[in-house]
Amino acid sequence: QEIVWTRPQRAIFRELYSLPSLDAKTGLHHIAGSIDDYFNVLRQFCVGIEEGCHAIENALASKNWKEFVLRTHAYKGSLAIIGHNELSEKAKELEFAARTEGAENETLCAEKNSAVY
Repeated sequence: QEIVWTRPQRAIFRELYSLPSLDAKTGLHHIAGSIDDYFNVLRQFCVGIEEGCHAIENALASKNWKEFVLRTHAYKGSLAIIGHNELSEKAKELEFAARTEGAENETLCAEKNSAVY
């Protein structure tokens, strides 16, 4: 399926493509090649990121491991969808640490959390 780009979309995507931490081509692939859908997903991610990070930090601070795992899992998936592979992998490590060690090793979770956020 050929993607039809408008001039503004091409310019924006060129800027996104130049970001070293974002694999915009992979992100676009995850959205089935729809540039408008990809921009919408990016926009939603940017709007919700601060609230999502606060929720993760609050879950960690309150030692609510179930909520912490749920939030880090969602964050990991969101990062993967937009093509931010490096942070998605770090969030995956954080989720795994919380799932396997959680309360037994809250220091490790706190350290991994600060590396991701």
